[in-house]
Amino acid sequence: MFRENIKIMATVNEKKGKKQLNYYVVKPDGSKEYLMTRPYIRKCYDMCKSGIRYNDLTKIRSRNKGEMLLVACMKRMDDYLRDEYDAA
Repeated sequence: MFRENIKIMATVNEKKGKKQLNYYVVKPDGSKEYLMTRPYIRKCYDMCKSGIRYNDLTKIRSRNKGEMLLVACMKRMDDYLRDEYDAA
């Protein structure tokens, strides 16, 4: 199943003085594919900078609003990710 096989990784993108996080899907073979850009949140960057399994990311429960917005966004993208990466 794709949830155990792919990881989500974040890198910092700083343009025009605004920090943003670029999220990438890391496939089992090590290749990265761009996923989305979100506002910079330190806790989300710390969690995703070395890569976190998609399954672990969607099960996080926290009082931190930034983390929960990221989890909600990933859950909305679940159908797209399943169609795209389940066969891979």
